[in-house]
Amino acid sequence: MAANSASSRVKLRTKVGTALLTVVAVVLAMIVTPSAATAVTPVGVLSAAQLNTAFKTYGDTSGKWSGGDGTASVPLPDGRVAWLFSDTYIGTVNADGSRPANTPMINNSIVVQSGAGLDTTIFRGTAAAPTAVMPPTADGDFFWVGDGTARDGKLRVAYTRYGRSGQGALDVKLKGTSVATFDPATFALESVTALPVGDKIAWGVELVEDGPITYVYGSEYLEDTGMRFAHLARTNADLTAPLEYWNGTTWVTDEAASARLLSGVGTTFGVQKVGTNWVLVTQQGNGVFHPDMVAYTSPSPTGPWSAPVVLLQAPEGAEGNEKIVYDAHVHPQSAAGGKLLWSYNVNSLNATANTEDAGIYRPRFVETAWPIQPPDPTAVPAKVGGLAVTQNADGEAVLSWQPVAGATKYWLYERNVTDGQTHFARRATSVSSTSTTESYVRDGKTYEFKVAAANNVGEGVPSDVSTLAVHIDPPAAPTGVSAVPDGSTGGVKVSWAGVTGGWNYEIFYRDTTEADSTFESVTVVGGDVRQYQVKSLTLMHPHEFYVIAKGAGGDSAKSAVVTATPVGIPPAAPAALTATTKTNGTVGLSWTASTTPGVWYWVYQRDLTADETEFVRLPLPVSSGTSMEAGYLADGHSYEFAVTAYNDGGESAKVVAAPATSTYPKLPAPTGLVAVAGDGEVKLSWNSLGDDAWYWVYQRDVTDGETTFTKLPLPIAAGTGMTAGYLSNGHTYEFKVSGIGPNGEGALSAAVQSTPKFPTPAPVTGLVAAAQTDGTIKVTWGDVPSTYFWVYQRDVTAGESFVKLEYPTDKGAFTAAYLKHGHVYEFKVQPNANGIDGPISGVVRATSHYNPPPAPTGLVARAMGDATIRLDWNGVANVSFWVYQRDVTAGETTFTKLGLPSLDKTAELGLMKAGHKYEFKVAAENQGGLGALSAVASATSYGGLPVAPKNLTAVAQDGQVKLSWTGSTTSGVQYIVYQRNMTSGDPWERLPLPVTGTSMTAGFLENGQTYAFRVTAQNGIGESGGTNTVQSRPMPPFPTPPTSLTATPGNGFVNLSWSAGTPANILYWVEMRPAGGKWSRLPLPISARTLKVTFLRNAVTYEFRVLSNNLSGTSAPSPVDTARPMPPAPTAPASLTASPGDRRVAINWADSTPAGVYYWVEYRVAGKQWIRLPYPVVGQSYLTVVPLANNTRYEFRVRAANEAGVSAPSPVATATPIPPPPVAPAITYVTEYAGQLSVGWSDNTVEPWESEIRYRSRLTGNTVSKATFYAVTSSSQMLRGGEEFEVIVRTHNSRGWGPWSAPKYGVPRISWNPLSWARIRPGNDGPNELARLLTGGSSCKAARLQIVCFNTDLSHNQMRPLTLGDYLGYPRSESEFDYQIRCEALDAGDISAKHGYSAGQQLGPRLLEHEAVHSEQWAKHGLAFGALYGAAEVYARTHGYFNSYEVAANLFWGGYSTFDYSIHNC
Repeated sequence: MAANSASSRVKLRTKVGTALLTVVAVVLAMIVTPSAATAVTPVGVLSAAQLNTAFKTYGDTSGKWSGGDGTASVPLPDGRVAWLFSDTYIGTVNADGSRPANTPMINNSIVVQSGAGLDTTIFRGTAAAPTAVMPPTADGDFFWVGDGTARDGKLRVAYTRYGRSGQGALDVKLKGTSVATFDPATFALESVTALPVGDKIAWGVELVEDGPITYVYGSEYLEDTGMRFAHLARTNADLTAPLEYWNGTTWVTDEAASARLLSGVGTTFGVQKVGTNWVLVTQQGNGVFHPDMVAYTSPSPTGPWSAPVVLLQAPEGAEGNEKIVYDAHVHPQSAAGGKLLWSYNVNSLNATANTEDAGIYRPRFVETAWPIQPPDPTAVPAKVGGLAVTQNADGEAVLSWQPVAGATKYWLYERNVTDGQTHFARRATSVSSTSTTESYVRDGKTYEFKVAAANNVGEGVPSDVSTLAVHIDPPAAPTGVSAVPDGSTGGVKVSWAGVTGGWNYEIFYRDTTEADSTFESVTVVGGDVRQYQVKSLTLMHPHEFYVIAKGAGGDSAKSAVVTATPVGIPPAAPAALTATTKTNGTVGLSWTASTTPGVWYWVYQRDLTADETEFVRLPLPVSSGTSMEAGYLADGHSYEFAVTAYNDGGESAKVVAAPATSTYPKLPAPTGLVAVAGDGEVKLSWNSLGDDAWYWVYQRDVTDGETTFTKLPLPIAAGTGMTAGYLSNGHTYEFKVSGIGPNGEGALSAAVQSTPKFPTPAPVTGLVAAAQTDGTIKVTWGDVPSTYFWVYQRDVTAGESFVKLEYPTDKGAFTAAYLKHGHVYEFKVQPNANGIDGPISGVVRATSHYNPPPAPTGLVARAMGDATIRLDWNGVANVSFWVYQRDVTAGETTFTKLGLPSLDKTAELGLMKAGHKYEFKVAAENQGGLGALSAVASATSYGGLPVAPKNLTAVAQDGQVKLSWTGSTTSGVQYIVYQRNMTSGDPWERLPLPVTGTSMTAGFLENGQTYAFRVTAQNGIGESGGTNTVQSRPMPPFPTPPTSLTATPGNGFVNLSWSAGTPANILYWVEMRPAGGKWSRLPLPISARTLKVTFLRNAVTYEFRVLSNNLSGTSAPSPVDTARPMPPAPTAPASLTASPGDRRVAINWADSTPAGVYYWVEYRVAGKQWIRLPYPVVGQSYLTVVPLANNTRYEFRVRAANEAGVSAPSPVATATPIPPPPVAPAITYVTEYAGQLSVGWSDNTVEPWESEIRYRSRLTGNTVSKATFYAVTSSSQMLRGGEEFEVIVRTHNSRGWGPWSAPKYGVPRISWNPLSWARIRPGNDGPNELARLLTGGSSCKAARLQIVCFNTDLSHNQMRPLTLGDYLGYPRSESEFDYQIRCEALDAGDISAKHGYSAGQQLGPRLLEHEAVHSEQWAKHGLAFGALYGAAEVYARTHGYFNSYEVAANLFWGGYSTFDYSIHNC
């Protein structure tokens, strides 16, 4: 009876049994006659024949258990028997006694016997897909049954855990032992406890209860010797206490000290206490598949054990039979007095025999009278004498002995002393002669032999023991080894020729594709086997195999290694493939599924428009469903598709669909095109048409008169911008852009214009204006190469505005002249580079100041002979000259300033008096005033000079001027020619040689310079006056065009050369244009006759011409020559690497030469057809190729390309894309149902193969269920109601298993059974009758342990839960009951998590378990329990104790005591 769960909690509290006492009073006041109850029929004494019949009938007709091995039996508390089986066939049996070939086998099951018949098979899953009742706790493991015991209302079963060690049916490896606890009423698995034992001894193969002790027998197998030994441990009755091990003298806690009791036991064996003796029944394990079933006896469970007694020579194990016998068990609960009832298992070495005959794989039951009486010693033959044993050349033991009178046969006994065999074992067959050969002896072993004579009464006394120490060479290596794939199984059949002395053969293999470094053992087969089917190989992977022989002398050398590639049976092909054109360029495919289950599908396509003749397999398979959309197709191309099914057996035939045409919508014109001019380039940008769009850029040179747009050679593969380069500054260009989609090129954008130009020069720095003494102002600034400068000037004093001077200067200085003295001037400077004006500088100013000019020098006076005197002098420029004179002869003492100044550095003064001496001085004057006077020069005027020539003319020629004049009328004269360079401001100079005629040519003149000339006549008296002054400018001839122009193309440039034009000393203008475009002239002329024209576009044809130029002008152009710049052919890329990722591979390579190449990337599934990506890689030497199929090996190669062509391919690089490791799923919900949790999760793992979910009880820590699913993100699991479970999930893909999810928790609600008024547990029916009377059956539901009646207060208005018989009266509603049970489950789970599972199970609130104990008390005592409870309550109150019946039901469970850390307040 439960304490009030709503009360406040304290560590220990007492409750009185008032409510129960009330019920007791009611019970005593009523007399109820129990009605007949439905109960199971106890299993009584049964004969072996009855059991054999029962299992045959049940196996043939139940539709569930149809065969199994193991065959341990456990009597249950209600009289039934649980038969515990290991490997079990679940399914029907055909009318002819055969078993369907697809009958599933599970690793363990339970069959329940009631009375003489079998009525229930316990397993998990469904009949169509059954799973073991004891599920595996780790991947690849499984459990085989040992033995079990039923105590305290629980069925506890010892299971041994195994894993596979090879491919043979018997290739298993022990991993440990676990104890499973079942509810014997429902066989629900409540907990699994792994025993703290190793993997050498299989503990629990037999459990023998002896009072409070349970003896736990173990079986140890030594693989190197083939020996098997029995061990012994002990524990308490319910198997919960730690094991103690028998070490030969005492019990210890160290398993490693466990002693071997005896050899020759089976994997399991039976032990039964008969009277004061112990009997061990086993197959004779000292031989291979021995047919003898033997018994050993001992006075104690630890031994010593007597020599074995043969109980039966199993007929199924007769020599030459394919059947084998093994694993004995005893069944004392059904044995008649004086008999041993035992069983053994039967199997077949023929793989199909168990299918052909369902009766083989079933237990055989045998009765043996016990104890076995020995034969009359006087009726059996005498002792054998003269036993001798030797070894023959084949290594066999040869035995001979003397004949014995009356003997009809002889039995050979043998013991392997070296390997620790404890008892002699009788050979399976007798001999009738007095000699025999024993082949199964091994090298290095010592054997003992004895022989007994026998007749139809029995065996006589054996002979004395004879010993043989054996030495045998190992057998020869097997020969004739071959390996042949078997497509029907996916395996490889390995065959070999037998060798002498080969007892067994061991097959080894390795997978060469996976680069396995070592061979692994497949299995060991018998000496008469010559072939073996190796399975579970990776299909299509080459494998290597070899065989060794194992014999008495050890292992042979390896056979020759052979190779085979396993293949499988391809699945059935899909059907009805259809291909439907979509509007987005894809083609929708759908098909009818293959009739073979569990397949994936490969989709193939070929481009009919591109004349592809072979189908190309798409990179990713269709792993679920029967449809997909084929993308990445070419617009307007017709495609044909095919689909195959595939699995491990290979690939089916193709099913082909009618062609379908890919149709994409055209990409719209890009918008937002913007062009920003730069230096020789224009930057373009536009709005995106989507992440997958590429772009073509078009341009034309408007300035050059191009009327059509030219598409640039490479598309824009990434981004929405590019820079158009190699443009002519100052030219106006137009640009358009189009998108490239799967359907090709879309519409063109609107055009934009832009004019690239040289960059604006930087402003001048360091500007300074400094006044000079000659009235000029010098303006200076920081010079910049290749830059001209405009100078701005104004006269501030005169109020002028700035005036830009007519010509620029190319120096960082300028001198302003012709300024007004005392006026303020301002200046500013503007740079100009490549025709681009920069910013105007700030203003500087200075005041013009003239110093008076210096005195002229070199004054010379010459009388001309005609009453004139000529003056010449030197002086500064830009001044006026005043001449001062005086007539010395006339007595003048002062100089007179003449009336007009001379603007030149000469003067002719006439009307001079003959014979008079004159003196002259000259002074210069400027805006600063009159300068100092020169030194004095004098001359005396006289007559008689020749008459001056006249009419001087000048004709300019190339570098010379031809002069002519009218001669002097004076005879006998010569002519003197004077010249001066007017351009450079030089003074007059007299040519060195006189001329006799009236003409001459002045040579060595600089073309383009202006020269002045005058001529005088000279005779003996002197030189006449001069002619008129003439000026002339020599010029070269007009140039002729250059000839022989040749244009030689290079990589982005063209080399020009030509023959010179005439005359010499000319310059050349070079003009060019794209063929048919507008001519443009290079900015500067050159003097050389060669030129390298750079910054040209490759693959564009250019036209060139050259013009001669000199001072006379520019010639006509030369003949045109053309050239098409081209780069060198590209070299193949090198150092290609491929790095795999998730459905992608990143490739990198070394740049090819020359610079400016682009790359074509080609790939293929290894060994298949190469595929080129549709667009090249530009401006980089790396690329990530997507999408690819994970776990598929790809090959890659790269070619470089430019205008000159495409290179050879790079070396091939390979990579296999792989998905990232799985990530932990996130559990999104845990929904609680009756007896079930429904769980959902989200999974971000890439390409998941399967998910695994694990349910672990928080109360016991046992993993209750673990299951895997493919492509599922939800699961439901039947679980015990009212118990909290932790749920975790993980995912598996080709990288392995990922991490577990964060745990979530749930409590399944109580699962109600159909209401039956039948008694739940055996015992007195009186309390149940009373409970039914009190409750009236209203609002009652059947739970696992009790019938719960809601809103029923049996506690006499105390509103407490109270149990009467199998009935629990719960005074509140069902929803409140559910809440309390859930809350208690959370509380108990928290206690387990914090303090251990024992604490949670024993110290947590568990109402139903508590009340179930009370139901057991009612069942045991009947209605008298009310009085007993009342008496115990009175005693408890009197002595301050708890009621002993409440103590027995666990005070913590019932809420009478609470644990400190119970936090949910249930």
